[in-house]
Amino acid sequence: MKNILDAMLNDMAKADELFKPTQFWINASKLILDELQTDEDFNNFRNLPISREMFVPSYEFYYYKKHKTLFQRILSLPVKKNLLRIFEKSLTGADQAKNDYRLFLATSTDKYPNLTSIGESNIGNPVEYYSFDEQRYSQGFLNYLRGLNFLKRHADCKNIKRVIELGGGFGTLGEITQKAFKNTFYLNVDIPPVAAVSSYYLSQLLGKENVFTYDQSKHLETIDVSELEQKYKCAVICPWQLPQLQGHFDLFVNFISFQEMEPHIVKNYISIFEKLLNKTSHVLLRNSRFGKKIAKNKQDVGVIDQVTLDFIIKQFKNCTLVDRDYKVFGFYSKKSASEVAILKKNSF
Repeated sequence: MKNILDAMLNDMAKADELFKPTQFWINASKLILDELQTDEDFNNFRNLPISREMFVPSYEFYYYKKHKTLFQRILSLPVKKNLLRIFEKSLTGADQAKNDYRLFLATSTDKYPNLTSIGESNIGNPVEYYSFDEQRYSQGFLNYLRGLNFLKRHADCKNIKRVIELGGGFGTLGEITQKAFKNTFYLNVDIPPVAAVSSYYLSQLLGKENVFTYDQSKHLETIDVSELEQKYKCAVICPWQLPQLQGHFDLFVNFISFQEMEPHIVKNYISIFEKLLNKTSHVLLRNSRFGKKIAKNKQDVGVIDQVTLDFIIKQFKNCTLVDRDYKVFGFYSKKSASEVAILKKNSF
């Protein structure tokens, strides 16, 4: 997989600026690349410190994750076990994970697809996951499941046969679509190094023969979705390949990554993806209500200008907002709020 990553990085250097990472991911990518030096690093990406911080969502308290040895010493102190157990659940995020799982179950319906019967793989050697009802779940997996529950309330998901996602992380939505949906093709569009990681994850999950990867697409003048779905279950391409992409999709998804881009980049992507939607398509979003933190300097992992969910929704000129929520299907606290929204393509 390291050879695919190297090819992506070489081609990205020659790509249009509109398809390259900006402030946030320029600096985040440098840190991640330091960890992904060999194929063995891909095998363990879900327990690499920077990867866990940047694109492998975690329930663990930030300082607990960073100074775990110190906290484990504290938890071994000779004090009341009940108090330590409560403290430990708060640090590890076990209570939050259980609450998210209960919310997922409470918002589930009998409508297709059945999401309650699937769980997450252990590919990438994860150090954090939670088991409920004999299934494995991570924070990212539960985030997507709750988002899809929200979608099920407003759309007939039986009509979803092609899904395209921008910034799909290590491939969680691809895993869900292949486990819960029937005959649904999934395409992830992402920048390296994360695009290479999702290629690895989905190939390990589904078999290399079922995933169309960058080494197969980099020289193509046209990437025809109707041809791909006949041979593959999933595909991973890079943003600068979007002009070569031909075909229409039933669902466009963006979870978190728009908020990590600059406004002009978001505008460009949305103008492209709207053209890839058919007349009955839906859009599923989850992004910050307030925007990511502003970078303190050129080396900081942050944004120059904040992108909020309101801004994102306004860029969809040919779609109508159906519903939005952050209290049940998203996340909110005193300091932040991540909101889920559903849009529908205008049929006229």
